[in-house]
Amino acid sequence: MTTKQPTNPKKPTQNRTKRASRALNIKNRQSLLEVAFGIRSLERMNKITQLESDLNTVITKGDTVVAAIRNEKDPNRKTEMEKAWNTFPEVKVALTSIQTKVKGVMAQIKGTNEEKSLTEVSTKYKPLGVVDFNEKIDLRPLRLSMKLLDPAQQNKEIEQALENLDDAVSMDWGMVHASFVKIPNLLAELEKEFKAFFEESKKQHENHHQFDKAKDKSFMEKIEEK
Repeated sequence: MTTKQPTNPKKPTQNRTKRASRALNIKNRQSLLEVAFGIRSLERMNKITQLESDLNTVITKGDTVVAAIRNEKDPNRKTEMEKAWNTFPEVKVALTSIQTKVKGVMAQIKGTNEEKSLTEVSTKYKPLGVVDFNEKIDLRPLRLSMKLLDPAQQNKEIEQALENLDDAVSMDWGMVHASFVKIPNLLAELEKEFKAFFEESKKQHENHHQFDKAKDKSFMEKIEEK
């Protein structure tokens, strides 16, 4: 007696995967983006601590560029550079503020134990929400304008420091503060949803296993009857 093979048989693992994937339903997918942004912000902060020397260079020596602009002979280049550097006093204050706040944040993080759950991670983020990041920094105009200086007035040290810092520092830091405030609750909610997903997946797997056992038992009983 030959057994007819079903056409396009579906593997049990494929069916289980599809059922399990449907169980994972993040209610607010924006929360994943918020958490990702928070993690990226911490990565930036870690980079800033590694660029301490560059920060100090811009903060302590940036005024030399302002002085060099005053001596620029080309009126067009002078106008362009003044446009970029006329806010340097505010930039200097913002950089000094960020330097202090980032040091405090990184000190808090490094002093905690390794997390074993999203809830524990959220506990780490709670103190960070208290730090009032409100700076808006854009170093790109300063960095690009350095090319306009007369070669005799150029300062490669400051130019390189600005280039190193631009990606890590240039942003609206108020968004970081808002993210750190939200993340503890977001992580707690995500952990609940992931837990529900894994519990549902486990339940489906157990049900499927019991169903397979029942089918096998029924099949064997029919054979024995024959």
